[in-house]
Amino acid sequence: MTSKKRVSLFIDHANLFHIIKEKDIRIDYVRFRALIAENRSLTKAYVYMGVHDFLFHKKKKFIKYLMKNNFEVQTVPIKVDDTGRKRQTRIDICIYQDMTKLAETNAYDIAVLATGNGALYLAANRVKQLNKEVEIYSFKSSLARSLITAVGQERIIYIDDIIDEIILQRENDKAKN
Repeated sequence: MTSKKRVSLFIDHANLFHIIKEKDIRIDYVRFRALIAENRSLTKAYVYMGVHDFLFHKKKKFIKYLMKNNFEVQTVPIKVDDTGRKRQTRIDICIYQDMTKLAETNAYDIAVLATGNGALYLAANRVKQLNKEVEIYSFKSSLARSLITAVGQERIIYIDDIIDEIILQRENDKAKN
């Protein structure tokens, strides 16, 4: 009897947020996690996001939802540059550090990275050097070529293809159904 492969999930919410907002949808992160963990043993799910110095009510509520559902939430401050553009710096560094540290301590067999951020190809490459598998979940429109090159097309799962399974129905949408 073979044991189930251990999987850790690393969600780059900062990267996914823009596509989610553009599509005017909400993701059910509990269902998303369950879909990823299916037939495998989930060790931990991490969510990385930028936050303002002051938290908006919706963001506070979202963080509480994640924590209540056993996600580990890592936040980094959102900075505003001289042009007024908001930047969420260091999220990719936090993900890289967590993925590699956990791989080095043999905390998982498979790293599942939910992002399209091309800078994270370094994390994928390092984790593979540590003899771990890497899967990428991303929206088609935001997936960087460097991630495809790092893990191979067969290790890419498009969120667009599973969106109906993980979309969070809004209360007014439920009433219509």
